[in-house]
Amino acid sequence: SLAVFGICVAMGLSFVNHQCGAHQKRMLSEATGHAAEAMEWFSDEFDRALAPLFAMAQVVKHDEELCQLAKTIGNRGEPDALPGWPDPELEMMKRDVGGVCGD
Repeated sequence: SLAVFGICVAMGLSFVNHQCGAHQKRMLSEATGHAAEAMEWFSDEFDRALAPLFAMAQVVKHDEELCQLAKTIGNRGEPDALPGWPDPELEMMKRDVGGVCGD
């Protein structure tokens, strides 16, 4: 009777182990599918979000007036370049372009 009990326990544990492995495989497959869908969604969203920026870049590249704007503002620290923002905390992040685009 102890041998029968041992065999029943071994079979039960084997069955549970098999079911656990099958469940893990299903969960991994499902998670991989969700990850692939999310990756595709994010890729599509980024493409849609960046499309207007690429269009704007093309406009700027081919518009002579906008190309001259960088030369008018100048590089920070060069002679005749526009100064930084009046607020000392923002001086290195922003430029004072007042009057440049007023036309």
